[in-house]
Amino acid sequence: MSRFRFTRDGKPFGAYLEIGPDQYIEMFENPALDKPVNTGLVHFCLEATDLDTEMARLDALGIAYTPKKLGCDHTYQIWLSDPDGNAFEVHQYTEHSLQRTGGVVEADW
Repeated sequence: MSRFRFTRDGKPFGAYLEIGPDQYIEMFENPALDKPVNTGLVHFCLEATDLDTEMARLDALGIAYTPKKLGCDHTYQIWLSDPDGNAFEVHQYTEHSLQRTGGVVEADW
């Protein structure tokens, strides 16, 4: 079931599919690809119940991450890299997060 959708220039661009309570698969169209290619994992995200606590834990461990920001989906996020250099997201839902409320939002990235 589609929980919410992203648009770009007013056209459908991506969607969150709810596969269980607070569990989603996030999909995006990439029109730059001529044909489907198995490129491996492109996006991975973990949920934190308290992102500030996680950031303090990362600070104590000396692990770098991006500044916390509120995304266009009304969900807080940070980005960091695993030991192999693969970027991944950690986010925290808010009461206004589209993952919880549903809807459509224009992508701002």
